[in-house]
Amino acid sequence: MLALQLKHDLEHIGHSVAGIYASGEEALGGIETARPDLVLMDIKLQGEMDGIETADRINRQYDIPVIYMTAHSEESTIERAKMTGPYGYLLKPVNVKELQIAVEVSLYKSKSDKEKAQLTQELRSALEKNREAEEALRKTNEDLEYRVVERTKELDTVNKELKAKIMEIIRNEEERKLAEQEAENMRQAIAHMSRVSTLSELATSLAHELNQPLTAIMTNSSAALRMLSGKFDPEEIREILEDIIADDKRAAKMIRRIREPLKKDTLEPRSLAVNDLVRDIHRLVRNDALLARVSIELKLADALPAIRGDRIQLQQVLLNLVINALDAVKGSASDLRRIQINTTSGRDGSVAVEVSDSGPGIPETSLCRIFEPFYTTKTKGLGLGLSICKTIIETHRGSILAENRPEGGARFVIVLPAENP
Repeated sequence: MLALQLKHDLEHIGHSVAGIYASGEEALGGIETARPDLVLMDIKLQGEMDGIETADRINRQYDIPVIYMTAHSEESTIERAKMTGPYGYLLKPVNVKELQIAVEVSLYKSKSDKEKAQLTQELRSALEKNREAEEALRKTNEDLEYRVVERTKELDTVNKELKAKIMEIIRNEEERKLAEQEAENMRQAIAHMSRVSTLSELATSLAHELNQPLTAIMTNSSAALRMLSGKFDPEEIREILEDIIADDKRAAKMIRRIREPLKKDTLEPRSLAVNDLVRDIHRLVRNDALLARVSIELKLADALPAIRGDRIQLQQVLLNLVINALDAVKGSASDLRRIQINTTSGRDGSVAVEVSDSGPGIPETSLCRIFEPFYTTKTKGLGLGLSICKTIIETHRGSILAENRPEGGARFVIVLPAENP
């Protein structure tokens, strides 16, 4: 009689009832077929199993939420019921309002638990992909470092051979014409080796910069795990997962682009907004700047003309300049750690990007050599970054210069022609 009344009440408040069963054995059989969203379980049942034992098996086999109903409120019964992790506990007789509240709360909690489990699984999958990307990056770095060393050795060998050949030709006046021809051939060989070496250096720099999206993936993943340990907003978790996916795609694209310069000499020019490039780099280095207590100020001019160029290569140039600025100001007092990035348009339709810092500046003896390959003012630098930057900018028909600011610190200025001057 009570079961029929409950069925009537449930249908009245908008729910459907899959079945009514008198024993635990019948309930398990019915649940196997119907797979309901919620089970109302009387602790006292016919048959060998009582409601608590039946609910425990339902929980373990089907993961379906259970609400207990009983006319007894003994502490021992309640404690035993708690061990099965019920979603609710109703004392008979049950009025419609209590029934409605218990059912709706349990269904909502069950849905929330399932969403949380799904999000946790997605996050773990993202972390596993991140670990795989880190391993791929490590192997790529090792391969590229080996390539740079080998290409450098070859270039040194060609240089020595050229110098020896030129000295020999100069000593013999009668062989001047032949010497000129041979010298030209050797210069062409050096130019070829320089291009190969420069491409390998560029690949090494790009591989190093992959640490930025990988660090962002790890930071977002850690933040999401912390949120999942307490109250959380599913939309915030989804936004974090979307950021992880975006960073993962960026890293994958950069890995693909690492090998492209070794296969061809052409760029991938497209119409670009300089301010968007600056904002992209600012997002990449923002966390590093905060950790180093460095303020980065953007002063971006409005209505700049578009430029035409390769997005990845130009991002590499800006990133290299900003990272150098960060390294320069880290040793300054905390209130003096400042970096400023400005964009302006020239009268001739060109676009300029200026990266300045409040660091110690560039030694005067180094200003004239700062863009030379293998020349560096850093104790652990390779002297490749600024040389690669100069090559990229000149490839884009632009120019780059370095100078010290009168108020202290260094300034790098890039000038690029507009797409439609």
